[in-house]
Amino acid sequence: KQFQFNFDTPKVKTMSSAFENCESLQEVTFAKDRKTASFDASRMFAGCTSLEKVNTFAEKEDEISISSVSDVSFMFQGCEALANYTVISFTTEIEKLTNFLEGTSMTSLTLKGIKEVESLEYAFKSMNNLKSLDISEIEDNPINLKGFVSKCSHLTDLKMSKLINIIDLSY
Repeated sequence: KQFQFNFDTPKVKTMSSAFENCESLQEVTFAKDRKTASFDASRMFAGCTSLEKVNTFAEKEDEISISSVSDVSFMFQGCEALANYTVISFTTEIEKLTNFLEGTSMTSLTLKGIKEVESLEYAFKSMNNLKSLDISEIEDNPINLKGFVSKCSHLTDLKMSKLINIIDLSY
């Protein structure tokens, strides 16, 4: 039910699908000062339907801080119990957030620390409880927003003020 990352992983290049479909996993804790290389975290927790707490020693309790990660595609896809976070901050360069939070239960979300990103394709798809989304820190560069808020039926507040160079906004 609980996993703690309190070991250094300086040579690990991928943790892709490491915990995928671990349906009873409820909490993950990352050690505060662990040494790690940038790694692929795609699908890392995808399908972990009971995951509700991700402790990254962020500044605030309702924040997930992501660092040393090169790919977060599908990282939390289908983590239905993941609801109590309002900020996800990045201290690393990310190119794509494809299906990043699809199917999670957050109601309000702000992305911080991302200046340039190529794709948010389906990043927030099927976040049925999402009412407010702020991606205004993303700078204007060619960006794919295909289906990025599809099936977000309760979304009423969307902040993306700097984005005008959108290459795909289809559903």
